[in-house]
Amino acid sequence: MTIGVVGATRELGAEWNADPLIADIKERQPAFLVLTGDYVARSTIEEWFALHTRWDRVLNGVVALPGYGERRRDRRLRAHGAAFAGQGVPELRGVPFWHFDVESAGDRWRFVMLDADAKALRNKWRDQLFWLPKVVTGDSYDHLVVAINRPLDELAGPVRSDSAQSVATLLRLISDHTDPNRLVAVLSGGASANALSLPAGDYGEVHVLAGNSGVDASTLSRSARRVDRQRTVDIEPGFAEAIDAELDRWVGANVVSETGHSPDWEAGPWEADVLPIAGWWLIELEGRDIRLTFRIRCHDDSVHVVYRMRYSRAEGWIGEPLAP
Repeated sequence: MTIGVVGATRELGAEWNADPLIADIKERQPAFLVLTGDYVARSTIEEWFALHTRWDRVLNGVVALPGYGERRRDRRLRAHGAAFAGQGVPELRGVPFWHFDVESAGDRWRFVMLDADAKALRNKWRDQLFWLPKVVTGDSYDHLVVAINRPLDELAGPVRSDSAQSVATLLRLISDHTDPNRLVAVLSGGASANALSLPAGDYGEVHVLAGNSGVDASTLSRSARRVDRQRTVDIEPGFAEAIDAELDRWVGANVVSETGHSPDWEAGPWEADVLPIAGWWLIELEGRDIRLTFRIRCHDDSVHVVYRMRYSRAEGWIGEPLAP
């Protein structure tokens, strides 16, 4: 089974054309998409109409978390609920958190979708905290994937203090009620970049920042604090090498020097105005194993594979060589 994970897709005028990305996703034919938020900028009728007009053939199979844009003029997410009807906990009407299971070669993968905007959720935030332990505890599933609409770290810039506290609370609840061997991946949005990290090591869960499919990007750091402030997190080394190679291929040392950036970019962050880390992620489930692929979107609107890694309980997370 293949699943697409897509970050911010909001329309920002003529400079942002979603068609190349949509074409690439359609060519891969994922079973469904996970949208991590910010697919509209202000939740206007025109934006929702444009979203469904352009993404119609892709959005037939989608699970969508609300981001900043979806709440900007619609705090109660009425438009979001109408656009993605049937998502949420049935007995808790109108909540933007829920879970579902998918099967792969006899193994059951549980996907838990979480909303970290505690201020906007109000009383529903307490409902989420009460509900979450129930769906991650027990033997009714084999592997766990968590999706959350706020970043887990500051790799793509500072995280608002209220969001950081909410994310830390949700992560702690999951940790307290989940067998660590079951939690395989945490997908997050809310920051305009894409990144990969392994804060618990090669045999722990992978953290995937899926925050940007082509809109204005954030500069991506190689190391930053986690939202719980208890430790720092580093970009996964193989992903870092792949982005450095892409930077070499795309701009080269001379171009970077002319723009005022250090040619020794391997010692510093990836500047968004030189190489925005935009694109989308493809997840492939194969029984108890999982493979992650990042497909980067370049300045010329081309989309191609830049990094791939896979996980098995025997070997943990390891990078895979790309075909020439």
